[in-house]
Amino acid sequence: MKKKKTDFFAVRAKDGKYFKHGVFNDKSIWVDNIARATIYEKLENAQARVDYFYKKYPEYGIPDIVKITNKKIEVL
Repeated sequence: MKKKKTDFFAVRAKDGKYFKHGVFNDKSIWVDNIARATIYEKLENAQARVDYFYKKYPEYGIPDIVKITNKKIEVL
């Protein structure tokens, strides 16, 4: 059985904080810890989030997309 490499994606602002789904008027949608961030399974979903923030808040710059690669999965 061939093992499949799985990639996940997160959105990171220029100040190093990660995007977390929440109430948009709440400042807590950007978190310091990637473990609390929203993790996307599809690159297109992360790209859509970046597009939204760039179009809505261009003064903050274009957020980065962070790729998280998992080469080995263990079932415990």
